[in-house]
Amino acid sequence: METVTVPGNKPVRLLKWMVKPGDWVNYGTSLIVYRCIEDPSTGLKSKETELKSKKVGRVKKLVMEVGQVAKPGVEILVLDSCTHPVVMKDMCAECGVDLRLLKGRVNKQAQVSMVPNIPELKISEQQATELGEQDKARLHKLNKLVLLVDLDQTLIHTTQNQAFAHMCKDEEDFFTFQLHKNEPTLYTKLRPYCREFLLAISKCYELQVVTFGSRMYAHKIAEFIDPNKKYFANRILSRDECINPLRKSGNLRYLFPCGDSMVCIIDDRDDVWSGVPNLIMVRKYSYFPGSGDINSPDKMEAKKETDSRKDQVSPKEPATSCTTKQNATTPQAEAGDATNPRKRKSETDDNEKSAKMIKNSVTCDREPEENQNGNIGKSESVIMKDLEEEQKRENRNEEGKDKSNEQEG
Repeated sequence: METVTVPGNKPVRLLKWMVKPGDWVNYGTSLIVYRCIEDPSTGLKSKETELKSKKVGRVKKLVMEVGQVAKPGVEILVLDSCTHPVVMKDMCAECGVDLRLLKGRVNKQAQVSMVPNIPELKISEQQATELGEQDKARLHKLNKLVLLVDLDQTLIHTTQNQAFAHMCKDEEDFFTFQLHKNEPTLYTKLRPYCREFLLAISKCYELQVVTFGSRMYAHKIAEFIDPNKKYFANRILSRDECINPLRKSGNLRYLFPCGDSMVCIIDDRDDVWSGVPNLIMVRKYSYFPGSGDINSPDKMEAKKETDSRKDQVSPKEPATSCTTKQNATTPQAEAGDATNPRKRKSETDDNEKSAKMIKNSVTCDREPEENQNGNIGKSESVIMKDLEEEQKRENRNEEGKDKSNEQEG
């Protein structure tokens, strides 16, 4: 229940109602035309103004009549606000408002998804109960109950093992398909007498698929089993619509808001139904050796964990940090390297190479001095030998000079 009051801080005179009881009001809808009452001494006359709605709902009552004077803040209109009973992708089907813009002020009633193949369509619990009662009356009239049917290893067996491709030759009992272009080929075998069973049971039950396979997988299999939509129609609940990825029982209260007393279930697993009393266990159907339930919830959860771990792998670090990590060693690592003979030999060779490089660099530093003496390219021993021969020549020259002086004397 919402109310509309007189705006501003001056009294107003109501001139004309733009709505009547029962009308639907949206944001911006004109409600009433009014004029502010000015001080008579001024002699001024205010303009006519339209009061527009800032709320959504249906007009329940007009509190005041045309011609009356209302003070600021006085209630003039009562609205039955929209409870958003039908929601499609966060948009109310009744008033058209985008519920994401209401910032938490959304009525929480439209939370029930009763149409398996349209999970985005949600209705209020009140409407769900009304529809549930209508379904019960319809089933009573048809003298039928509801049968929830599992697919994998109940009606069919599917594998993606390419080794069994040669076995899938009979097009009536085998189905080969791909869900997406780059995904592996799937091979499906129909359980013997499956179609005969569905034909007989459909006379007493309204059939509905409930599977942990993906939405595309479930509809592909349904097209194979029931190409004319004679048994299942669009009553297919897949993993994408399941509330709990490990349990099917959580969907019962949404599919059947008035209770599941008229519901029967056939499945090869009882753990996914949390021990509900209306489950009939069937023998697990296994045609391809070594291949289990391709859509087992345990496998799907393990795959999700693996994918999440891959997503959590840290990105590659910059080259500088990698170099630092490679050069850094712990004391334990150094101690381990010291006891490794191959490591010690490698270090010795490296040390010898380093010493040789240092010696060469020193020799290169001395080359300019040797070049200054004109001994370019000569080794140290050759240079010493040249010096000795030069000294001998000088000695012989001095001896010759002494002899010549003696002869002259």
